Amino acid sequence: MRAISDINGFDIKFHENEPIKVVRAVRNWFVEAVGLIKESPTAIWDSFCEFNADLLTKKEKENFSQDDIDFMPIPELLMCMRAWLIKKEEA
Repeated sequence: MRAISDINGFDIKFHENEPIKVVRAVRNWFVEAVGLIKESPTAIWDSFCEFNADLLTKKEKENFSQDDIDFMPIPELLMCMRAWLIKKEEA
């Protein structure tokens, strides 16, 4: 019980290692745990895919390789996400 005390009270969700199902499980966990998220799992997945496509296009223009993008430091990735969200809100 000590080993799983951090998830005590929450059911483990089976996602079949499918990304959209992972998004759905995590989103639903947030709703169950703290009631934070209003967007649907599909909307979150669509935004994630749109961000990744935009990131790839932008970074390729800046001469980033796919490996450069895949192994981008988290602070840099978060900076890209913030800029993308701001741009999306302004549109």
